[in-house]
Amino acid sequence: MKTLYRILLYGMLGYSLFLYYNRVYKSSCDTVIEYDIGNFDEGFNVTRDQFLTTIEQAELPWEEISGNNIFRYTPGAKFKVNLIFSEQQQKINEGDKLLEKINRSEGTIDNIDQRYDNALKKYNKASVDYNYALSLYEKNVNYWNTKGGAPEAEYKKIQNQQKKLDSQFNTLQGLQKQVNRIVDEKNGSIEKHNTTVNYYNNLFDEGHEFDAGDTDQTEINIYSYNSRAELHTILVHEFGHVLGIDHLEDPYAVMHYLLSKKNITGDINENDRIALRDVCRIKEK
Repeated sequence: MKTLYRILLYGMLGYSLFLYYNRVYKSSCDTVIEYDIGNFDEGFNVTRDQFLTTIEQAELPWEEISGNNIFRYTPGAKFKVNLIFSEQQQKINEGDKLLEKINRSEGTIDNIDQRYDNALKKYNKASVDYNYALSLYEKNVNYWNTKGGAPEAEYKKIQNQQKKLDSQFNTLQGLQKQVNRIVDEKNGSIEKHNTTVNYYNNLFDEGHEFDAGDTDQTEINIYSYNSRAELHTILVHEFGHVLGIDHLEDPYAVMHYLLSKKNITGDINENDRIALRDVCRIKEK
């Protein structure tokens, strides 16, 4: 009985030492976290191999700082990285189509500008020619009026001048209408373009929370991303959570709760490094 009691005591002591060791000495950086790709929705514009490459690249910043191989792709591993199509991704896809529309409308407006410049040059030249011909006509008429009238031959020349002036005036009016039509066309195109741009801008805020992905320490779920660079940043962020790093106040940190232009590159900054050294118990050299 005493032997059994001693065994139980030693067992409890050993388990306590194990717990103490894990709590005091062991960190999340001491064990390799094996993962596999789980759900892979083909609604994203990425292949499975491209997704895996981006995941593996997202491991590196944390591993380089810790000096350990923390994560490893292992087919069949229980820890899954999932790509799940969401309403947010649907919105991003809609935004991509809007960008294509915006680019096309910008090209249309540029084309209209060129047509407007050409039409305006023709109008200005025709206006100069008409005004010059008009001044010659008026000068000729005034001259013969001071003479009490023009001879029949000169009178016919004046009539021909009048007909040419009428023709030039009609041409000038036609060119003016053409310029006005192009201006109306441009204004309409700009109005549609601005409407599309405003709709696109309303779809996306300058910064949004890292709700494009999450983790519960047993899997990582990716719900949406706007580019491969943003996917990389989201994965770096979620891997940080897997290691036990909470959100940081620094907006330039990849572990900040907002994804914005300040941290979109996914680069690890000094506050991220401090947080990793803390959870992994890494001593500064």
